[in-house]
Amino acid sequence: MAYVQGFLAAVPKANKESYRAMAKESWPMFRDRGALSMIENWGVDIQDGKVTSFPMATKMKEDETVIFSWIIWPDRETCDAAAKSMEAEFDPSETEKMPFDGMRMMWGGFEEIVRCDRMTGAVLERHHDVLTCIASRLTSLDSIFLQDGVDAAISAQETPSPCR
Repeated sequence: MAYVQGFLAAVPKANKESYRAMAKESWPMFRDRGALSMIENWGVDIQDGKVTSFPMATKMKEDETVIFSWIIWPDRETCDAAAKSMEAEFDPSETEKMPFDGMRMMWGGFEEIVRCDRMTGAVLERHHDVLTCIASRLTSLDSIFLQDGVDAAISAQETPSPCR
């Protein structure tokens, strides 16, 4: 099954583009170590809670929002090996360039137990099914993007999938 690394942090709203750039620049580092995907989400509807909430968890300030992101790995072993590799190459001076307070970032590892996916039209309980489906679509989707543009790729995703 897939292994998901989840992240939560408060980021100054003024640093949205800096954060986006940092996230995009970091993808090759994760991809080259085996990550399957990375999703970065910018908070737009972040409510204060009475007992707990995203703002409370990150000690979000008035001029900040919360990012909620995750990286999907094929398994925990791949994630752990990537973490060890990145730790060996870590340059502490790089943390000064982060567009947020890393001391208020939290993360954790999660085992995927259920995935509901519109693209496949099925509830996938094993990541192997997802990888098989993705692999079967890569060549055709790459061609669609290159030849017919994004609209054709979106149309292709809306057609029933042979992947189950």
